[in-house]
Amino acid sequence: VDRKCAIVATQPALLGELPEGRACVHESSISSAQAGYSLCAVDLCHSSQMAEALSAAGWDPALPTLLLAECVLVYLPSDCSNSLLRWFAERSAHIVFASYEQIGPHDAFGRMMLDNLRRRNCPLLGLLDCPDLEAQVTRCEQ
Repeated sequence: VDRKCAIVATQPALLGELPEGRACVHESSISSAQAGYSLCAVDLCHSSQMAEALSAAGWDPALPTLLLAECVLVYLPSDCSNSLLRWFAERSAHIVFASYEQIGPHDAFGRMMLDNLRRRNCPLLGLLDCPDLEAQVTRCEQ
């Protein structure tokens, strides 16, 4: 998040999309009420941090919500990702969940991917519990 904030702060084209300009860009967050855009870092395993950040950003659980998880849940322990999805499901009146996650840890590509990420100290903590499309769907239906 810090890096994204620094990039936005130095790019006129990006700043131009924020009605408040540089005034809404901080070292570790961006908060543009006029644009309806917020960027901040939270630990997704701690729902209280997430709730606080969403509240500060003006999230209204009564409004339709798109929850997009793009290569996020697979890095979390399964209990955290399950808890995260449950948290949104319990609070959102209308929610659509779109997920793009790594699957297939047991084929040749999956084994190579896991090995490469492990060597970089980036383990995919949730992959073995949700290794395929069926498991991904089941997690969402629970």
